[in-house]
Amino acid sequence: MLREIEKYKIEDFSGRYKRHFEEWRLLEEMYQNSDYISGFTIRSRHPETKLPEKYEITFNVESIIGIDPPVDPSHPNEPEKENLILGSKHKLTIELPPNYPDGYPIFKFITPVWHPQIVFHGKQKGDIDIDIELKNPSKTPLTDYISTIWQYLDYQICLPLIEYPFPEDIIVAEWIRERTKYHPWLLAKAIKYGWIKYIEESEINRYKINKS
Repeated sequence: MLREIEKYKIEDFSGRYKRHFEEWRLLEEMYQNSDYISGFTIRSRHPETKLPEKYEITFNVESIIGIDPPVDPSHPNEPEKENLILGSKHKLTIELPPNYPDGYPIFKFITPVWHPQIVFHGKQKGDIDIDIELKNPSKTPLTDYISTIWQYLDYQICLPLIEYPFPEDIIVAEWIRERTKYHPWLLAKAIKYGWIKYIEESEINRYKINKS
């Protein structure tokens, strides 16, 4: 049985819609061959071309989805009594604007993720910082962005310092800098992927401030 995309050819489309079709093809290919993507759904389509305009991706990777008890900066938890809440299914939506690929695609988690580059608190919960302004959407395929987001989930990339490129969630970033050393799962990621230097630097700076 043919997959839906196999019913079309790139020659069926013109202009920017050729790029839309190519993105669809690459996402389908990534889903078929990836170990960390377990779900791929088309959520909406262009009314005329029927090409996808909004996707939902399900990642299959262990990551932090919250802290127990919840973090309240005004009443910090005792580190020894905090626990990571880990989850393995994370749903992401990708929405293409009408002027894509000139306009930036919109990425948003619809399930909670605890990571400094992803908003956990407030009305923008689920928004993601992937340095999209530094990339050229007319040349960068959606699959490249998805690979970066997967690295966030796996904590291969974690930038918790309050400096450029700034974290999306300051509360999460501060917690990462101060509490990573208390959680073996997270500390192992920091050491393995090299971002332990950000933890060490924040601890050194805190020591200098307290001594001054």
